[in-house]
Amino acid sequence: MSNKIELICIGCPLGCNLTVDMDGSEVVEVKGNTCKKGKEYVNQELTNPQRNISSSVKVINGDLEIVSVRLNGSIPIKYLK
Repeated sequence: MSNKIELICIGCPLGCNLTVDMDGSEVVEVKGNTCKKGKEYVNQELTNPQRNISSSVKVINGDLEIVSVRLNGSIPIKYLK
């Protein structure tokens, strides 16, 4: 079963409008990208999406009341559900 998906690329500052042809869970064709990062972004986002997590944490008895924390890498989105 073939279908089209439209995305806005976040691989670089250009923000290209991408049209992706899919066959089931397989990326068949990517159109609209002006650099190779567009195709890389589509393959990652549609086959194994990942997210970077950051937050703020309240500090007890510290020099600051609150600090920013961030994971040292991305994690599969399936673990966030």
